[in-house]
Amino acid sequence: MSDIPPAGGRRFRTAIAFVMLCLAAIALAACGSSSSSSNTTESTASGESTGSSEPAASNESSSGGESEAGSKSPITIGAAVAKTGVIAQYDTQALHSMELELKKANAEGGIEGRPLKLIVQDTHSDISRTPQVAESLISEGAEIMVVSCDFNYGSPAALVAQREGMVSFTLCATSPKFGVQGIGDKAYDVNVSGGNIGAVMAAYAMKAGLKNAYVLTDKGLESMITQCGAFTEAWKEKGGTIVGSNTFNNTDPSIAPEITQIQQANPGFLVACTFPPGGASALRQIRAAGLDLPIISGDGLDGTEWVKAVPTISDLWIVAHASIFGGSPEIAQILKEYKATYHSSPTGGFAITGYSTGQVIVEALKKNGGSAEGESLKNVLNEFTEFPTANGPVTFTPETHIQLERPLPVIRFTNGKPAYVETVEPEVPVDLGFGGT
Repeated sequence: MSDIPPAGGRRFRTAIAFVMLCLAAIALAACGSSSSSSNTTESTASGESTGSSEPAASNESSSGGESEAGSKSPITIGAAVAKTGVIAQYDTQALHSMELELKKANAEGGIEGRPLKLIVQDTHSDISRTPQVAESLISEGAEIMVVSCDFNYGSPAALVAQREGMVSFTLCATSPKFGVQGIGDKAYDVNVSGGNIGAVMAAYAMKAGLKNAYVLTDKGLESMITQCGAFTEAWKEKGGTIVGSNTFNNTDPSIAPEITQIQQANPGFLVACTFPPGGASALRQIRAAGLDLPIISGDGLDGTEWVKAVPTISDLWIVAHASIFGGSPEIAQILKEYKATYHSSPTGGFAITGYSTGQVIVEALKKNGGSAEGESLKNVLNEFTEFPTANGPVTFTPETHIQLERPLPVIRFTNGKPAYVETVEPEVPVDLGFGGT
């Protein structure tokens, strides 16, 4: 301190001390505002978010809990989902639609005066990374966990939430194992099981008068295996004939051997449980081989993003969670809100599954007095009976945390264009084990 002149006495020393305190405060503020390495996207369900590592500026609440929804601390929902990689095509649109529902709740005052805050981290569709993402979200205050659309990709995060006593929801998985059977008593799915989808596939094929099925299963996702397994069970139960079956991997560049076997079996129609990008490649190869038979598929081919690989695809019917191609005025309104908020239109029914998930979360929190505490929230959810959502009614019991027998829409592709056909009931009883899971 020898270079500080003594002139000015106590007043000078006081001024210097004040300046130094200010500098220290500025340094601390800078440290506190720096982004973490978790690459978290944060919003208060305003419908706008940022992809940067720094949290988005809040339109409805601050980190201190002040908001238009109320002055109480927020209820934080953590989303361990894929914004990149193979599952992103499903997760992203479902997450966006969930944000729309959370935004509505905030506009109406939140839950018991508590705004809903959504924090998102990208799993990059990496199963091994997912538990760390979930743990990071919990460390940032997540009280409810939302996870990816497939059981294999979403369950690692749900298992972390279960361990911590938190309730978790999958955006659109179809495995009955996403619940008590595979994760625990606090894991829930507002969507239908793969068994439900496969049963509706069989019901529609029977209704259309199709005969002699060949079943081709993509092993890339567990949901595809379940759906084709369920179709096979339901089809046989209704007296249908399976003339052959085979499997392939979504990453296979060629399915020539499988196509040869289909040709040899000479089926009346093909059941192909698959998803992009390999599913689009498989369809292109099937049509190029001269196989113009009808094809029935499940939710893996819902949407239009993959169609550019097979632009003239026709005689393809899919069973979806929800139809964005007609059939529901409520969904049409959601699509308008989606486009107005995100400046783009969703490409498939997965955009609605997230909205329904948001509806269930909001209702459960209301019934639980604004508390996200896991045990009490679980007890509330287990009392849900025919709760109406955009996708359809939701019922939970202590043993069953997924929907098993919901009517589902059928979408037909003609020259690459999808259109709603009708909504079809499953014609056989579906339980948690239907489809081989």
